[in-house]
Amino acid sequence: MHAPREFKPLFRTSPVLELIGPLYSAGKGRDLVLGLRAGAKHCNSRGSVHGGILATLADVALGYNMAYSSDPPRNLVTANLTLDYAGTAKAGDWLEAHVDIQKQGSRLSFANCYILVDGQRIVRASAVFLAAERNGAKARSGQESAGAPGPAPGLDQAGAIAIAGYVPGAIGRVAELHAAYYAKAWDFGLYFEAKVAAELSQFLQHLDPARDGFWTAIRSGCVEGAIAIDGAQAETHGAHLRWFILSDALRAQGVGNRLLQAAVDLCRQRNYARVFLWTFQGLEPARHLYEKFGFCLAEQIEGEQRGKRVLEQRYVLELA
Repeated sequence: MHAPREFKPLFRTSPVLELIGPLYSAGKGRDLVLGLRAGAKHCNSRGSVHGGILATLADVALGYNMAYSSDPPRNLVTANLTLDYAGTAKAGDWLEAHVDIQKQGSRLSFANCYILVDGQRIVRASAVFLAAERNGAKARSGQESAGAPGPAPGLDQAGAIAIAGYVPGAIGRVAELHAAYYAKAWDFGLYFEAKVAAELSQFLQHLDPARDGFWTAIRSGCVEGAIAIDGAQAETHGAHLRWFILSDALRAQGVGNRLLQAAVDLCRQRNYARVFLWTFQGLEPARHLYEKFGFCLAEQIEGEQRGKRVLEQRYVLELA
């Protein structure tokens, strides 16, 4: 399965692009278009191209387009990336990522990306990129953004905390964040950590981007927070908000608001009637945040689903 004649192998690559590629490109600068021939390795168990592959393609197209629209190319890092999935692709489909640059500033750049299959848009992505230089000094991190060429700054260099989707190691890191916090604060043990890891693994293996959502908060290349929307029973019981966690390093910085907003926005875009979550009595900072977003306490019951007896609480946000 080859690329259309006008597309050539991408002129710049990296280990992650080699993993998902080969990628192709046509045009230059603001007219740069990226292409990918979907294969079996890009698909989930349902035979559709995985949402993470589409997100990566959009991120790369956005970053390369904005970086190489300047001469010399700019060093940029993805600061925020949001996607709307309007369709699906399958193995054999030719994917094209077209970018529309909205604004390029000295520090921040804004652009949209549309992924097309047979001329039909299946993904719309919106991104904010940060210049990886500040006050004339290059950022010191040795890591590379998935989308934009150049080094990725840490929080102390450019103030960037990126909201992304699944990244390698996310399952273990999210389980670790849950285990560390709840062991220290509530004496939860092995049962709870294993439950988080097992259920999150199962969820991600069967994630349907047309229905579900998973976000991570990344700082200096490390997952420091997460949240998910499980839409499996959205039509009957409501969308289930799960695995909302932040490390101590990101608390009181507005990252929880960003993650929760992304989750609620997806539910509104999918026209879900309600969103619910399970927590327990005593998690006051989380409760205040849920109530800020309009969640209301709907049910309380003693239970041991986390391995310790607590007063379980179900909060509901009505969207319809």
